[in-house]
Amino acid sequence: ACNTAHQVVEAWLSKVREQEGQVKAVRDALLAEVKNWTQVNANSQDWRAISRDLHQFAQRWRNAGHLSEKLYTQYQGHWKAAIKAAHTGLEQAQKRSVDMRHALIEEAKQLAAQLPLRVDAVKALQTRWQAEAQALALDRKTEQKLWEAFRDPIDQAFARKDQAREKAQTEISAHDRSVLAAVADLDAANTSADAQQIRAAIAALQSAVQNRPVADPIVAPAATASSAALNL
Repeated sequence: ACNTAHQVVEAWLSKVREQEGQVKAVRDALLAEVKNWTQVNANSQDWRAISRDLHQFAQRWRNAGHLSEKLYTQYQGHWKAAIKAAHTGLEQAQKRSVDMRHALIEEAKQLAAQLPLRVDAVKALQTRWQAEAQALALDRKTEQKLWEAFRDPIDQAFARKDQAREKAQTEISAHDRSVLAAVADLDAANTSADAQQIRAAIAALQSAVQNRPVADPIVAPAATASSAALNL
């Protein structure tokens, strides 16, 4: 019975050693591939391709198979060193990109503070941001935070511009209504043939045109003042 059990255990241990040897071979090959890739891509600027390759390397390492705790610790140390070297160029580029985006954020704040708002300059700045974002992706959280910091001052500037335009339109409409009402009053005064009333209506029209407050306005239907009345 012991001999039989020993044979079973030996067979199992042999299979484990064989599988472990296969896993070691896979991980050794992947380590060599990463080191070679790092040298080949040392001067590459294709950051999207680099990010994709590094992500695939990480997935392959995770799926490379089981090792004993001792061997895994040993291989994991080699892997961390290799993958860190592989990430060096990308991490440096990401740092430069973050600095660039902070500079664009400051430009956005300065543009947003200018009056009137230079829409062409804002569009050019947005184009630069998009080009930077497309060339090099950051992690999602950092990307979103920087984008919101860039977008907010521009959104606020456009909101102020819209409010100013609406206010101007409202003021113009009020002024127009005031002038039209003064014209109607003058026409009514002219119809009455009362010289004093006509002079008062002319003064009210002049005040309305010049956007000055008018005392005791006369309300009358809208009409057009005659040239004879205006000559009084």
